[in-house]
Amino acid sequence: MANKNIKEFNAGMHQLDLQRLDANHYYYVYDGNRLNSDSKSLNLWGPLKWNYLDLKNWMLLNIKY
Repeated sequence: MANKNIKEFNAGMHQLDLQRLDANHYYYVYDGNRLNSDSKSLNLWGPLKWNYLDLKNWMLLNIKY
């Protein structure tokens, strides 16, 4: 979830890793996504590229020649 007051999280949380140390203690690491500007644009090619690569890898693993 985005937090406008913290610049490192103004676009949302990126990753959270939680590790149990013992019965009462945990260790956690997290980072966020930061927007460098308020301008917005549609990114069509990025998702298309990653879907293509996922399909290609799936075909290489699952189709027998």
